[in-house]
Amino acid sequence: MTHHHTEFRYQLIRYLVTLVSNGDLERLQQLGLDASHHAALGQLNCGDVERIVHNLPDSLFQLTINTQQLERFIYCCQHHQSDRLLIQQLLKAGASYPVLNRLYGLTSSDVAILRQQLGIPHNQGRPASLSDAQQDQVYRLWQVSQQPTIADQLLHLHQHTAIPIRSLWPYLNEWFLIPNKH
Repeated sequence: MTHHHTEFRYQLIRYLVTLVSNGDLERLQQLGLDASHHAALGQLNCGDVERIVHNLPDSLFQLTINTQQLERFIYCCQHHQSDRLLIQQLLKAGASYPVLNRLYGLTSSDVAILRQQLGIPHNQGRPASLSDAQQDQVYRLWQVSQQPTIADQLLHLHQHTAIPIRSLWPYLNEWFLIPNKH
């Protein structure tokens, strides 16, 4: 029996004993254990657990994994990681709190913490106004952008114009993001 297999068995038996000590009989029943198992598990000491772990037959456990649920969970984790990376890129490209609040629901304290972690100064001043030529360039780039999300479009604009996102945001909000009130 490998060390990992022994460790798994130990953790599983320990988990069962913990369920009993916490009175979580419903969870134990979901695992197929009845009242007699509850009582027996409640009587085990550390030495008993060790003996059980080293003498359990492999057939005692039938572990199954819901692979669809696991894949969904992994996808969510990957999506969260890619969002976090995109948020960091937006901050480095000059995104302000209002941008990150609108796109990701981040609070001002969330943004402050991320800025601190990335070494970005908190006070970056008021956004600079764009010249007419810059406005025309930004407008044209936005209209032909093939980026899948607003965040990606903002990064794309910043990369092609070198204009900080906090300076682009007021214009884009007015032109494209705020619904017409007519």
